Amino acid sequence: MRLARYHYLIILAAAILSSCAQVGTISGGEVDHSAPRPITESVFPPNETTNFNGNKVEIPFDEFIRLNKPSENIVMVPPHAKIEATVKGKTLFLNWEEGQLQKNTTYAIYLNNAIKDITEGNDSLIQYVFSTGEKLDSLSYSTTIIDAWTNQPVNKCLVGLFRSETNELLSFGTTNKGGEVTLNYLPTGEFELLAFEDKNNDLAYQRFEKVAFPLSGHILLQESIKDTVPLRMFSPIQKPIIRTVNYYPPGGLIVGANHNLSTAKVFIDGEENTSKQISQDSLLVFFNQTENNTLEIVIESGKVTDTSKVRLSEFQKKAAVSLQCKNSNNQFSPSEKILFYCNDLIKSVDKNFIEILNLDDSTLISEFNVYFSFNDIVLVLEEEINDFKVTFKEGAVTSTHAKVAEQSFKINVLLERQVGVIQLDISFYHSPIIIQLIKSGKIIREEFVKNPSEIIHLSNLLPGEYTFKIILDENENESWDVGDYSKRLQPEKIDYYSTFIKVRANWDIEVTLEK
Repeated sequence: MRLARYHYLIILAAAILSSCAQVGTISGGEVDHSAPRPITESVFPPNETTNFNGNKVEIPFDEFIRLNKPSENIVMVPPHAKIEATVKGKTLFLNWEEGQLQKNTTYAIYLNNAIKDITEGNDSLIQYVFSTGEKLDSLSYSTTIIDAWTNQPVNKCLVGLFRSETNELLSFGTTNKGGEVTLNYLPTGEFELLAFEDKNNDLAYQRFEKVAFPLSGHILLQESIKDTVPLRMFSPIQKPIIRTVNYYPPGGLIVGANHNLSTAKVFIDGEENTSKQISQDSLLVFFNQTENNTLEIVIESGKVTDTSKVRLSEFQKKAAVSLQCKNSNNQFSPSEKILFYCNDLIKSVDKNFIEILNLDDSTLISEFNVYFSFNDIVLVLEEEINDFKVTFKEGAVTSTHAKVAEQSFKINVLLERQVGVIQLDISFYHSPIIIQLIKSGKIIREEFVKNPSEIIHLSNLLPGEYTFKIILDENENESWDVGDYSKRLQPEKIDYYSTFIKVRANWDIEVTLEK
């Protein structure tokens, strides 16, 4: 199996783009499928004019137009002049104060969703270019932006070119559905390149926006470039906060944060409470119900303290205490723990009130053990049974708030011959990695390997198609780390394997991961 590193053919974008919408008349006449289009031969001065020495531009369109937030959506780059825009009939007039432009400089005026038609609001993206010198800057730069985690192209993100010494915006564009963008009319030199979401449309990167940048942070332009190495966009680490607090009735709260909660202490109305870590950034917190319908939650994690509040409804507080099987289909692989969840903190489990019926011969099973922790119950059978029914009678499970009413589950434990094994050769890797086994787009198994050996065994796999994602865990913290633009750190690398491996029942398949 070979490593799939995605390379994209970059296509030069046109200077004038249009979008489509359906436009109709009262009489139900013909449909106009195009946005307003400039009448190119009538633009004055013409596009790509050199030795430009005026302060006005006239752009006639093929239909009546209106302006959409011109102060925000009409910009000059480099931003040496503030443009005033007016419309008369089908013509757009742009002007600025004299003496603001620099000599021997190529300028671009961007009309970014600034022009709409009168009827249905079609809009256009237009770039008008001129030079105050004898020639236009003529280089171009093309690249692709992908999501660092999913490896999918990022649509409609802004890609800007900035002068390194002044951080002045020199050129910008937005990516298409393929994550591709081309910047035109560029000079020679070394510049900073940055791709970001630009949520507030200010053409400047903010720390809360997703971002991507070249490995060096800069690009050197001596000729036109089509960069075949995509830039990887990621969400930067934000100030540690509690993201969500959701009630898990009758006596639990699920707390989600944007940072690691493995050492967190949780206080509800001033008292420390028992909590179970669900994932690195989420906890299940148990509490005793009170008459209060509003709870104050304080999370202390390292040097971070955060506070939140949650409201409880009387209806939710009356929810029944119950059990559920870990797997929704009640099916387990041969060596998988037979696990049940309670929606409350378990105080005790009495196996005398648990009945297990062998569905093959209708005999009762007496040799078994039960273990519990927090809200988990693990059932361990002394003999191998594939199909059985387990009944938790009333009194079998007692939680903080109630005894669990009688519940039954039909459990199927697969035979060894019903599952497959992948013998995975990872000798290509020589440093710590995280292996993610993926089926139907979901991560079904994750394994941290500090010292990769030649072969690891992935057993008890249900038949189907699998693939892999390998995270190069440089800091050995057993998780994927995003980058840091302020330190020019890229997110940890991920290798995506696109070829599917077909696992068959009662079959071992050998797979080698390599480039």
